[in-house]
Amino acid sequence: GKYLAVVGGGTVYARVVNVNYAAGTVSPENGYATLNSGNDVRDWDVESYGTDKAVISYRSNYDSKVYVVGVSVSGTTVTLGTPVEFDASTSVGDVNIRRATGTSKFLTTWYKDTSDGLLCRMGDFNTGTNAVSIVGNELTIDSSFGTAIGVINALTYTKDNKWISVFKAVSGYHKGAVIS
Repeated sequence: GKYLAVVGGGTVYARVVNVNYAAGTVSPENGYATLNSGNDVRDWDVESYGTDKAVISYRSNYDSKVYVVGVSVSGTTVTLGTPVEFDASTSVGDVNIRRATGTSKFLTTWYKDTSDGLLCRMGDFNTGTNAVSIVGNELTIDSSFGTAIGVINALTYTKDNKWISVFKAVSGYHKGAVIS
């Protein structure tokens, strides 16, 4: 009944919560870690690596960068690794992260700005050291100058090293892309 929750508004906390299914209650445990050193975070997503490890992709409103950080949980104590910068300048918009099932690799997507649109990059999570590293180059999923493509977006892992990204396009309709 214990889960990792990432919650907040501005200041974001990663903490263990205890779910009592019989009573229908959720209560936070004492141990928590503060994302982005307590600086303003607006968008984030979490991906599990089993019962005691996870990665968090987030957009810092403090310095307008996208980071990914490894998470380790021991009992009710949450420990964050060193955040790794995945993009140096972004606007407010959805951030997503999904792991390639059964591997240490993950893909994270984010809305960059009205010139660059929706971007993604792969990373690797070493669960032994709680360290995240960048794998390969940044990739543009879709862009259109002056239009906020990808401000609203979602990501899922399918299989065989493929992800599906769905995002709001210029038309206002949603588009999809397969990323290998």
